[in-house]
Amino acid sequence: MEHGQGAGADVAGWFTDPAGRSHARWHDGTAWTVTIAVDGGAAPDPHGLDGVAPDAPRVEVGARPVTVAAEEPSPRRQRRDAKRAAREARRTYDRAVHAAERALRDVERNRENELHVARTQLAAAEDPRGGRVGEYRKVVLYERVIVTPNGHEVSVRGATASVDATGSIAVTQRPTLTRAAAGGLLFGPIGVLGSLAARKREVHDGRELYLIIETEAGGIVVECPGDDGLVARQFAVAIGTMARNLDALDAQRAGMAEAARSTLARLEADTRAIDAARAEADRVRGDPVLLQAIASTETALAALEAGPEGTDGDDRGDSGPAPLP
Repeated sequence: MEHGQGAGADVAGWFTDPAGRSHARWHDGTAWTVTIAVDGGAAPDPHGLDGVAPDAPRVEVGARPVTVAAEEPSPRRQRRDAKRAAREARRTYDRAVHAAERALRDVERNRENELHVARTQLAAAEDPRGGRVGEYRKVVLYERVIVTPNGHEVSVRGATASVDATGSIAVTQRPTLTRAAAGGLLFGPIGVLGSLAARKREVHDGRELYLIIETEAGGIVVECPGDDGLVARQFAVAIGTMARNLDALDAQRAGMAEAARSTLARLEADTRAIDAARAEADRVRGDPVLLQAIASTETALAALEAGPEGTDGDDRGDSGPAPLP
C-alpha cells in the first residue's frame, strides 16, 4: 500500500527504502530521513539521501520478514554509528580527492619531463660549440671549435693536426741485477731475469714530441711527454676528422634542432591531458554526491549529539523512528 499526499500523509513511520540500500527507511511524516534499518537496529545511512527522491512514494513494509529489532537502539549506539558513518563519508571523499590529485601530479610530472627532454635536445643541437669530442693536454675538441689551453676558441673548419718528434733514442749502460731487483726493471711479461737476458743495454727515449694544430686563425703547438705518441696522434686524427665532417655535422645538427623545436612546440600547445586531469580533480573536490554524504551524516550526528545524554530506546520521544510493526 502507498501513502499519498492526502489523509494520513503526515504520519511518520517505517517504509520500504526508495534507495534500496536497506529494508526500511524512516519517514518523519514530512520528508525522508537518513535513518535506515541496519543489523537489527536503526542507523544513519552512510550515503545520506543519495538516490532518494523527495517525492518518492511511501510503500509500507508489509508482510516481508523484518530483520530489524522491534526497538530502536539506544542513543549511545546511535551516536557511535553516526560517528562511524560520518568518518567513512569523509574518508571516501578524501580518498577520491587524493586519487584525483595524484593522477594530476603524474600527468604534470610526465609533461614536464617531456618538455625538459625536448628543451635539452634543442639546446644541444643549437650549441655553437657542438658536442664535446675529447681533450688532450688542456686542448678541448668540440664538433665545431677547438678550445686552446688559454681558453681561446678557434673554428674546426680547415684545421689540420700532426705530431712532430725531435731528438733521438739514447742507449745507456747495461742495467745491473741490483738495480733490476730494486724495481728498476720490474715490468714486462718475462720478468727481471728474462729482461736482463734479452737486453744488453738500457734504452732511454729522449725524444721530444709536439702536437701541432694549424687553423685558419693560426697555429697551436702543444708539448707532449715522450711516451704520449699514440695518444697525441689519436687526438690529431680526431681534429682532422671533425674538420672534414664539419659540413655534414652542421646539416645533421640543423635537422636535430628543427625536430626538437617541432616537438617542443607540439608539447607546449597540447594541454589536453593536463586540462582533463585538472578538470577531474576539480570535479571530485566538488562532487555533490560525496559532499552530500558528508553533510547528511554530519547533520545526523550533530542532531544525535544535541539530544539528551544517557537516554535509552524507551525515551525516544515522538519525533524519532518508531519500532517496525
